[in-house]
Amino acid sequence: MVQVNVKYVGQKVNRVRFRPESQSFLNRHEYSLVSGSWDDKPNSLSLWACSTRPTDDSPDAGMRRLHTVELLASTGDLCFAGGDILAAALSSGEVRLYRCSSNELQEQQRWSHLHPGYPCTAIAARGPAKLGSVGEDGRLCQLTPGRPEPTRVIDGANSGCPTCLSYVRQEHVIVGNLAGHLQLWDLASPDKRPAQDLAWSGQQVTCLAQHQTQGHLVACGAASGQLSLWDLRQTRLATITLAAPTQGALADMVFHPEGSLLFCAHDGSLLRWATPGPPRGEVEMDALVRPQGRPLNSLDLQGPLVAAGTDSETLLLLSQTVAKKRC
Repeated sequence: MVQVNVKYVGQKVNRVRFRPESQSFLNRHEYSLVSGSWDDKPNSLSLWACSTRPTDDSPDAGMRRLHTVELLASTGDLCFAGGDILAAALSSGEVRLYRCSSNELQEQQRWSHLHPGYPCTAIAARGPAKLGSVGEDGRLCQLTPGRPEPTRVIDGANSGCPTCLSYVRQEHVIVGNLAGHLQLWDLASPDKRPAQDLAWSGQQVTCLAQHQTQGHLVACGAASGQLSLWDLRQTRLATITLAAPTQGALADMVFHPEGSLLFCAHDGSLLRWATPGPPRGEVEMDALVRPQGRPLNSLDLQGPLVAAGTDSETLLLLSQTVAKKRC
């Protein structure tokens, strides 16, 4: 029987992100995870210690809460900039930076007026020196930690409500929106038009992920449950588009370093696509977590662990050796 560890946390979890660890520490027995809640008063960011060896009778399900920071706004997105700086995008339109130590979160900086009157929907980092944010106002901002003002602002960069963002090159970000567009922006260029505009006809883009070793490959998920793979080098059309075996929108996705794609959906399922790419036969996907009835909003992986956050006010924790089987 496959074990999935479930931790009740008392708040809906909108984002989970592991703190990055160097390769020399990837055989450790415990990893740091940050979760961000939404749709509550107040909301919170919580720092967790996640064990790679939880037991069936463990009272904490392998997850110990180390520190909590209260927020008046909902968490829209989280990312790490370098090893210990956490960036949080909030529904108030602001971005905050926290230093994530082994046992607490300490606020370092905040940009309070990036998206005034609109939620900040996504945040991404390129190392410790570059951050990008997008909001429901359509504004795209580039930020440098330590500087009080954005280093670049593009107003009206997206008219279709941007939902997700990722750095794909040193100065290039890709933004997905509810109008079905994937737009590649060169933030070093003075041009206020995207360098590349890819249209996913009839779809609302809800999440995306860049391949960890083949940076030109980007996977995207849609509100319809569709899944697509794009090659940014050579085409304006998706390399492959298929219907994921889920009910409802795809919420979050991440590539494993070995190449498989993990993604979660609003039906509460978490799936693994072992070999993303044009199929040579039937596409096979493993259900790591079966539909739970309420949204599974976010997932991340580090070392042997996969973590996920849900609208059932729970955190899920499973290992990748377990994750190859059905739960």
